[in-house]
Amino acid sequence: MSARTTLSEFMKNNIGLKLIAFLLAILTYIAIHEATNFEIPYDIPVEIEKAEGVAILEQDPMTVQVTFRGSQVDLRQIKQSDIKAVIKCVSTQITGSESAVIRVADIRGVIPSVKIVQIRPPTVKMKFDREDTKMVNVSQPKTVGNPLIGQASIDYNPKTVMIKGPSTRLKTQQEVDAEPIDVDGRVESFIKQVRILTPAGSWVTKIDPAEITAKVNITRESIAREVKAVPISVVSAPGSTTLYTINPATADITISGSAEAVNKFMATPIVAFIEVSSLDTDSIKPQTAPVNVFAKAEAGINITVNPRQVEVTIREKVN
Repeated sequence: MSARTTLSEFMKNNIGLKLIAFLLAILTYIAIHEATNFEIPYDIPVEIEKAEGVAILEQDPMTVQVTFRGSQVDLRQIKQSDIKAVIKCVSTQITGSESAVIRVADIRGVIPSVKIVQIRPPTVKMKFDREDTKMVNVSQPKTVGNPLIGQASIDYNPKTVMIKGPSTRLKTQQEVDAEPIDVDGRVESFIKQVRILTPAGSWVTKIDPAEITAKVNITRESIAREVKAVPISVVSAPGSTTLYTINPATADITISGSAEAVNKFMATPIVAFIEVSSLDTDSIKPQTAPVNVFAKAEAGINITVNPRQVEVTIREKVN
């Protein structure tokens, strides 16, 4: 029996099995094709590589939509933040314009197993200007939220930075902003490096330095409480029997500081006194002595006494 006859007989027999095998082959092909034929579009930025001294004055579009095709597994590996279109402009002139076609090879950050099937729009238009630099002010950083206690104030350095970009745009750029600083729930002062924001629509390509150092001071709300006519006591050496006349005999005491600390301080006894150990006990002339305040120490408290000094006269000595 010839090979041709054997093949003919094989084709004639088991038609049902052969048909099933054929259908399975088709279904397998379709399944594989579908599994590797998913598509997903991403909007990605367009970056321009230009000659030294040339700045981009205008660019249209800023982003393009790129459609990728591949398996679900491969498409999941794409990180949109890593993808960008990088166009190298041909012109070296500091003025004029140019249009460039965005090619598949210009798309960066794509894994090899994924295919690019569409780029919309397919071209980018550029207008050029002379690149220049300028010193501008950094505006006061804004705060976000509120401290747990008190208020936030900000001091920062440097207060000027150098920006680079198209000369035409820089003429109208007088200052730049910094990122807002989150102070929500803060209770203590802190220092933070804050990024300078690129001005929108200015085409600034470089900021130097790119960050400022911000010192955020958290100051608690300050209040003051006054206690009037506090009697002034005399503190003398143990066993002393000398009597004194104090003029005035009372003092007004003002306690200031954070509300929490002042209220806590006011809950303790407040005593005003003078020390007479340094006075001349043989003199009958009036002498002066500073008024002191005895109270439980409390952090963040400032005590003011009025008057600060009083007149002291030795009234008599008791033997």
